[in-house]
Amino acid sequence: GANREETILAGSDNQNTEMESMTLKKQRSFLDDVQRSKEIALRVWPLLLVKVAGGVCASMHSTAVPLVLTQSMHFEPQQLGLSMSISMFSVAGFGAVAMAPLTKALGSLGMMNVGLVSRSILGCVMAAIVSFAKGSGSGNEESVLFRVIGISMMHSLSQHVLATGLTTQTTGSVEKQEQGALLGLEHSLFSLARIGGPALGTALLGVGAAGLWSVELACGTLDLLLAVSLSIALPQAAKRKGN
Repeated sequence: GANREETILAGSDNQNTEMESMTLKKQRSFLDDVQRSKEIALRVWPLLLVKVAGGVCASMHSTAVPLVLTQSMHFEPQQLGLSMSISMFSVAGFGAVAMAPLTKALGSLGMMNVGLVSRSILGCVMAAIVSFAKGSGSGNEESVLFRVIGISMMHSLSQHVLATGLTTQTTGSVEKQEQGALLGLEHSLFSLARIGGPALGTALLGVGAAGLWSVELACGTLDLLLAVSLSIALPQAAKRKGN
């Protein structure tokens, strides 16, 4: 009877030891994941910065434009919905057909620069269309609607090209086993950017009489600065990696 009790106690101690060991492993695994995410962020921080800043600009634009179209130009909800639907459809079609050859032709850096520069230009074109329509009193006429739809479609395509180039570059900058942690980090940062963007967009809309120009000039300036920074930082990083 005594031997049996000792055996049971020994088995219980072993189970407790195994549970403690498993708990320590889980704690170490979590801390290791945090440390790995930190190391990944330090390696690709210029790209993450572009993703966050670009996300803020995209959120500012997507918040400000519908407000201006509905409040200042008196667009109907159906017209606004049509513009958004056509933009999303164009992105889906372009991604399915043209994204692969474009990636091969331009490379990730070229795609990022094309996306940033074209987005900055198209934002200013949208502001010009709105200003001209308000000044001439044309409002939500069909010609203005078609221009808005066309620019919105091209702006969405530019954002898609930028996002694809960024994802291609970031995933190629880390090891295969690190890509999951990188994508999780990217999504977290992008979510933070989407929180601050609408507030900044609406705040800039209320500054003076510039209206949409204040939002698009701020976003366009930041996009151009990001394009210049990428063109300098990425070749230098590739050169250091090669050495």
